Amino acid sequence: NEMSRTKHIQKRMSQRGITNDLLQIAIAFGVPVEDGKYILNRKGCNNLIQSLRKIEKVAIKASDKGGLVVVKSGDSLITTYNLN
Repeated sequence: NEMSRTKHIQKRMSQRGITNDLLQIAIAFGVPVEDGKYILNRKGCNNLIQSLRKIEKVAIKASDKGGLVVVKSGDSLITTYNLN
């Protein structure tokens, strides 16, 4: 779901070395502050990095088990087991 970009932002991105990936991260994880403005400051970046590291550890653990199955019904978790 790519948003359209004005010539202005394309020029600023080019001048400032800001990639599309950086824009997407700022929008997804930045704090909306006013009329469509998102701020991803250094603290927010560091929090994001820590969260991603934790997710990576958990994903490695799941992979080591050969994957994971979780069975749910409505709002209740019923059972879980290793896929291997």
